[in-house]
Amino acid sequence: MNKTILLVDDDLHSREGLRQSLVGGGFLVATAQDGAQAIKQMIESEVGMAIIDLDLPPVKGVTISGWDVVRICRAFDAAMPIIVVTAEGGPEVRARAKELKVLECLEKPIAPGQVKGIVRAIDR
Repeated sequence: MNKTILLVDDDLHSREGLRQSLVGGGFLVATAQDGAQAIKQMIESEVGMAIIDLDLPPVKGVTISGWDVVRICRAFDAAMPIIVVTAEGGPEVRARAKELKVLECLEKPIAPGQVKGIVRAIDR
């Protein structure tokens, strides 16, 4: 993949562990800890795929949810592969993911190797 993978997660350990796994697999990765940083990365980087935690914190009193980030990614590239990660999955989350054409919906805890395998499959 020549384009950058945008990795959005407010948890430093989760974000950094997954970033290291993906970089170790030869992928370019840009990270963001909240929705505002994710938007900035979308503007500044040539993002080709996104991995988004749905549970993002508010920034300066403004909430930009993971679902908002998914919609923003879709605005930049309607065909972008998107993986969402959530602590609370279920039929409602999966239905919304399908509606927004999310490629994969993973429930925490996730294994970096599992995500790297999905990214490799998408990259082929």
